[in-house]
Amino acid sequence: MSPSQFYDGIARVWGVYSSAYLNISSVVYGSYGVRPVVSLKQGTKYLSGNGSKDTPYLITPITKSLYNVIKTKSVLDNIKSKYVESEIGIDFSKISSDTNGKGVYELHTTASDKYPVYYYRGAVTDNNIIFANFCWKIIRTTETGGIKLIYNGEPSDDGKCDNTDAATEIGTSAYNENYDESQYVGYKYDNDEVDSTIKIKIDSWYKTNIDEKKDASGKSYTTYIEDLKFCNDRSITSASGSSIYYGAYGRNYISRTPSLECPQDEDKFTVANKKLTYPVGLITTDETAYAGGVFGIDNNTYYLYTGNYYWTMSPCYFIGIHSSVWRVNSDGGLNYFNVSNSTYGVRPVINLIPNTQVTGVGTSDNPYIVQ
Repeated sequence: MSPSQFYDGIARVWGVYSSAYLNISSVVYGSYGVRPVVSLKQGTKYLSGNGSKDTPYLITPITKSLYNVIKTKSVLDNIKSKYVESEIGIDFSKISSDTNGKGVYELHTTASDKYPVYYYRGAVTDNNIIFANFCWKIIRTTETGGIKLIYNGEPSDDGKCDNTDAATEIGTSAYNENYDESQYVGYKYDNDEVDSTIKIKIDSWYKTNIDEKKDASGKSYTTYIEDLKFCNDRSITSASGSSIYYGAYGRNYISRTPSLECPQDEDKFTVANKKLTYPVGLITTDETAYAGGVFGIDNNTYYLYTGNYYWTMSPCYFIGIHSSVWRVNSDGGLNYFNVSNSTYGVRPVINLIPNTQVTGVGTSDNPYIVQ
């Protein structure tokens, strides 16, 4: 850009020759290259790289659709595949393993839907994501093409998501402080007019950490979240005398056939139908079964194992004067317990909107980051 001289009727400018030395040339000489120069603002941060030609600094995020990334990794769950040895697919009466499911699977009953559901199962290491400055695990995609996440703690100072035990929870809580009536298996009870103990805790956390916070561009975190149903399935599998066994008991204790269906409209909780204050809830027992958990069997290798007990949103039974809800055991198995136990962990679940864009690769060292 630097003028050199005007001499003998010819304007000349400095240039860099092909052998890399400086010289001057007429401004009308047309064979020189053009290399634009820009100035990055003060405080510009880079995402990765070391400045070498093989690993340059990366400043502009290269984003990708998370739904499409997950889709490309998937295989049908009712066929034999790399980590499924059975010809008829995954056996949900057994825990996840290298022969009974590890990776991303397409739920075969949704294969013809506009947005098939893809779920993570087993000892996966690529379903870590950072959103709203928290770590999450991807459970599955949603029926609208969004992404369902379960809370997994706070990232380390260097941006890693490798939390275990209590660090994967927002704290502990009773599901409900009262337990001596069947209504206390509800995420809300008393004709769905009263919030459960655990809902109050989750709502308080969401209000402070999501609803009232914005990203670096000033955009509210709530704009990234979709209002989809959370299922508190109180349908009845069987009842006798003072004993009631609910839907998730029939599916995950008796038949071992999990489902994402929510049989009763009154058990579908959303902000739109005014059963929720905020679009946040808990994982269901069925989603945990798809991930690799089974009633009464230890599983310390699948991604939902934390080493701690924590609640699901699925009622199990009411017997005598005891209301029980399903939980994930400290050994990774599925079980159930009295709703009044206040020592179990709370892991909020949210749904990201369709076409969520991310950077990263999903590992604990390089998690996806919502853009």
